[in-house]
Formats: sequence, structure tokens, C-alpha cells
Amino acid sequence: DMQLEKPFSELETLGVNYRDYLSTFADPEHKNVSVRVSSLPEINASGRITDHQVFDIILKDTGFHIGSLDLSLRHHAAENRINYGLIGHELSYEKIDLDSFEVALIDSAGRMNFKVVLNDISVFSGPENDVFLNGSFGNRTGSTSFSVIDLLDQRVYDLDLVARTDSNRLILEVPSKSLILNHQQWLMESVDLLSVNASSQTLTPKLSMYTDSSSFRLYESVEDGIRSYKLDMSEVEMNSLVRDDLFPGRPDAAISGSLGLSMMSEKERRIELDLFFSQVNYSDLMFDETTLNGHILYDDSGIYDLDVFARLDSAEIKLKGLKTDDGEIQLQSKVLQVPMNLLQPFTREILSDLQGFISGEFDVSSAGGSDRIDGHLTFQGLQLRINALNSSFFVPDQGVYVADEKLLFDKFRILDT
Repeated sequence: DMQLEKPFSELETLGVNYRDYLSTFADPEHKNVSVRVSSLPEINASGRITDHQVFDIILKDTGFHIGSLDLSLRHHAAENRINYGLIGHELSYEKIDLDSFEVALIDSAGRMNFKVVLNDISVFSGPENDVFLNGSFGNRTGSTSFSVIDLLDQRVYDLDLVARTDSNRLILEVPSKSLILNHQQWLMESVDLLSVNASSQTLTPKLSMYTDSSSFRLYESVEDGIRSYKLDMSEVEMNSLVRDDLFPGRPDAAISGSLGLSMMSEKERRIELDLFFSQVNYSDLMFDETTLNGHILYDDSGIYDLDVFARLDSAEIKLKGLKTDDGEIQLQSKVLQVPMNLLQPFTREILSDLQGFISGEFDVSSAGGSDRIDGHLTFQGLQLRINALNSSFFVPDQGVYVADEKLLFDKFRILDT
């Protein structure tokens, strides 16, 4: 349904009018910002789509479904205002399901106000929540509020942002100095969140927040002309940031230490790891102490140099590697007493009841178009169930060897238990 103030024959400049209208969003200093709505012809329109097969044709993806979609446009010329509306029901796509949603945009006197409401949305088969996003921007300033509310009317996530421009910088702040992440309230030391410099195309984070028992700090530093980004944490519970069921094995731990990214040159980056995990829970495994240390140096051409060490209580994992500019690769890895059920979250459909430990060393090299793999694995108390056979198997303490990409067995036994 569409109603026009003028007949179609008098709308030959419609394309030019909307081009000028849209140009005011790219240029906040445009002289017509405050009256841009008045340059458009008065149009009132509405429509409904109920057959989701239309979207199959447009998106080329049959995984997308929507029960109905209502669209509206209302131009109130006397009030210098345009209302855009979008309402949908029963939307689903891959890992997202929601009962209904509403999107509203109001362009009035050079300022754009928006509202987004998602009712009973579930992501990755998680609990159903309501999501609210509200905001307003114009004249080089803006504000946004974001909330996720659960079925008990408790706030799962809550954040209020203010944006402003200062010369060539976009500055984001949290006026309340408070936010909620996965039900946990965090307090901030200052309103600063981050700034973006349009001229140098650099991002400068300034986030520093804390709870009664933990702290989280993300910041930038420049030393000897090298720009670095660093994350410092102290006793930060993973589930105080995000849901643990978003990841295989539902990992949870208290994290301390630092993670750094240095911009060594225009193309070269260096990652520094110095992390400590306590009270680790992963795939029904408990670890008292886990550490991750080392560095990774890489560039845009694919060259890298890495040296990483991880310890999970008594288990150890070491990885050292180098790739040169001529394509030569050298990798050395070593694992010691690593629990087999670390793999359980990734093998549930094929294998279950994984028990025992694995140790071993591998060397991988590539030079002159020739690849080589050498190493060995030893098993201790290895037991598993093959789901398709509904049978359990036990592997006596023994090992396998790899030489020149060949897998070698010497009286290797697998026992049906």
C-alpha cells in the first residue's frame, strides 16, 4: 500500500532527492542536515511479506526462515520527520531463533533515533532472552544503550555508550562507569572506553574495569615508535564475560596475566603470552593450575617464528616453529602426559569414554618442495568407546612411530574389553 503527495509523473527527481538525502549522513557538516527530510516527497507506504521462499530466492540460502515481515514508511512533512518501521515474526537462521522483532528508525530535524527489540531470541541453542538496542545520533554526537534480559527479568548484559568527535577522533565513553557482562556487574575506573583516529587509522583502547575480586585492563602503549596493545587480567572468571556453553567442553577458569600485540612494522606483528589459569574446568576435567607462555611473530607474507609452552598440572605441551621468507618450515612439538579426554568435546559423535594419557614428540620440516615428518607417540592406559560399534577398546602401554611420513607399528595391540 503506497500513498504519494504528488503523482508519479512529477517524481522524476526522486532519485536525486534521495541521493542528496543520503549524502547528509556522510557529511555531518552538510548545510541541509537539519532539513534533509523536507527535500523528499511525502510518501506513506506499508507492505507485508508472508512467504519466506522469496528470501530463499534473494539470499540463495534455504536455512533462512521468517513467518512474516511488515514494512512501513511514514513521512510527516509538517513535523520534518520520517518514520521507518520493520516488524517480523518467527525468524530462524542457522544457530539463531527468535519469536519476533521490531526495528524503528526516526529521522527528525537532522537527528536519527533508532530502536531494535528482539523477543525470545536464542543463540547457539542457549536460553531465550529479550534484546533491546536504543540510540540516537546526529551533530557529531551519539548515544546507545544495549540490554539483554532473561526470562526472570534479570539483566544478562547491559551497556550505555556515548560517542562524540574531537577533531579527527571518534571517542567512545561509558558515562555510568558500569556495565553488566553475563550477569556480572563490572565497575570502570573512568568513563573512557576507546578512541579511533580517522587520520592515522589507529584504535586506542582505554578500558579499565574491576569487580570485588578481579580486574580487567585493555590499553595501548608506544615505546621506541612501536605501538602495542596489552590486556592485563587478574582473577577474571571466564563466565563473568561470556556464557561457557558457547565453546566445546564448556571451559571455565579464573585468568590472570597478560596478552600483548605489538605492531613491529607495517606488516609484522608480535604476540606475547603470559597467562595463568586457576580452577580450570573443561569437559568434566579439573586442573588446579594451567599456564600459557611464549611468543608468536608473524607478517603478512606468511613468515612466522613461534615458541609456545603450556602446562596443565603435570601435563606439558611445547610448540616451536619457524617459517622463512624462502618458504622453509621447521616445527618441533612435544607433549607429555596429556589426558586423552581433552579431545572428548570434539569426538562425541564418534568416540566416547576417552581415558588415559598420551606423550610424544614430532618434527616437521619443509624445504625445497620436500616435506618430512618424524616422531613418536606413546600411550598410557588408553581406553575408548567407538559409538558406532557400541564397544570399548583398551590399548596396552605402547607406542607408534612416524618416520619420513610413514606410520610404523611394532606388535601394536588393541584389546576388545
